[in-house]
Amino acid sequence: MKLFKNHKGSALPTVIALTTFLLGAAATLMITTIEQARLVEKNIEKTEDYNNAIYRVDASMQIIMRELNNDPDFLKNASNISAIESYLGVTITPSESYTLYSVTQAYTDTQIINSYLSTTGEVVIPEEEQDNLENFIPVVDPEQADEVALDTASSLIEIYTAEHNIDPVESTDNNKTISDLVVDVWNSDSFTTISSSNSFRYGGTISDHYVFTGNFTLNAGKTLVIEEGYILFIKGSITIREGAKLYGNVVVSGGATFRYKKNTTTTFEGTLYSDENINIDNELILGTATRPSFMFSEKDITADYDLNGYGFFICDDFSAQDGAIIGGIIANDIELDGLTIDSFNLMTIYDKFFDYALPLALQGGSDGSFVYTSPKIG
Repeated sequence: MKLFKNHKGSALPTVIALTTFLLGAAATLMITTIEQARLVEKNIEKTEDYNNAIYRVDASMQIIMRELNNDPDFLKNASNISAIESYLGVTITPSESYTLYSVTQAYTDTQIINSYLSTTGEVVIPEEEQDNLENFIPVVDPEQADEVALDTASSLIEIYTAEHNIDPVESTDNNKTISDLVVDVWNSDSFTTISSSNSFRYGGTISDHYVFTGNFTLNAGKTLVIEEGYILFIKGSITIREGAKLYGNVVVSGGATFRYKKNTTTTFEGTLYSDENINIDNELILGTATRPSFMFSEKDITADYDLNGYGFFICDDFSAQDGAIIGGIIANDIELDGLTIDSFNLMTIYDKFFDYALPLALQGGSDGSFVYTSPKIG
C-alpha cells in the first residue's frame, strides 16, 4: 500500500529518511549559533541531542499533517504510526477521539521534547468538558492534574534561565515538589535573595531575578507589578491582602491566600504556582482577554467568594461559589455552586506564553486544517 497518496514516486520510508538526513544537517548548523548566542556554558553534546530532538519532532508533525490531509484515517492504522516512530525515533500518541496527537522524543534520561497537533483547528477547554485534559497541554489524564503544576514549573525554570542568559539552576533533589524547585532557585547564584524587610510588601515594580525568603505579604490596597518575562520566587507562602493588586508571575514553595475584608475587591492578573493550597477568601478579579490569569497548585484551590474575569485553574481539587470566568478548570474533582464558565481559545495568546510563565507552546502554526504546537521541553 502506498502511504503517501498523490505523491508519485515517494514512499514513507524514503521521505522520512531524507527528512532525517536534512534535519540532522540543519541541527548541526544551528548548534554553533545557539552555543555562541545563549548556551556557551552548556554541554555541547546535550545541546546537539536537544536540537536534533526538536527537529525530529517537528518533522514528524509536518509528515502527520501531510498524510492526514490525504487520508483522515491515516493514524488509525498502527503500521503508519510505527513507520514514523521507527524512522524518526519519536513516540506518537493519539487521543481516543483521534482529534489530538502528541509527539515526543527523549533527549536525556529524564527530559523529553513535546509537541501536539489538533485536527479540529483549535485547542480550547469547552464549557462542557471543563475537566477533560485532552483539551489542555501537557497531560491527558484528569488523575494527573495535581502533577501539572510541578511538571510545568520544572520545565519553566530551564527555559527561563536560557532566555535570560543566566546560569542554569541545578537540581539537588530531582524537584519532587515545587518547594524543592524553589530551594534550588534559592541556592542559585543567578537569583538575588531578599527578605521580609524588603519594601516590596508596600508595592512597586520587579524587573530582576529575585528569591524572597520567608512568608510574603502584599499589604492592603497596594500594587505590585512583576514585569513580563520575570518571576518572583518565594521560599515561603504568599498573602495578598484585601484591595491589593498583584500583576505578574509568582512561584511559591508554600501556599497562597487572598485575604478577606468586607466590601473590598482584590485583583490578580498573572500566573501563580503553589506547592500548597490556594485559598481565595475575598472577591477576586482575574485577568483579561490578552492576559488571562493562571493558577497552578499541587494541592487544592478553593474560592469562597466571587471569581470574575479570564482565568485557568489547574490543581488536585477545585471548588468555587459564585462569579463568572472565561477560561477553564483542570482538576481531579470539581465542585461548582453558582460559578459559570465560558471557554477561551488559548491560541490567541500563544506568543506570550513565555512572558506569562507558561512554557507550554500551544501553537507552532496552522496550515488551515490543523493547529500544531512548537516542540517544547516536557
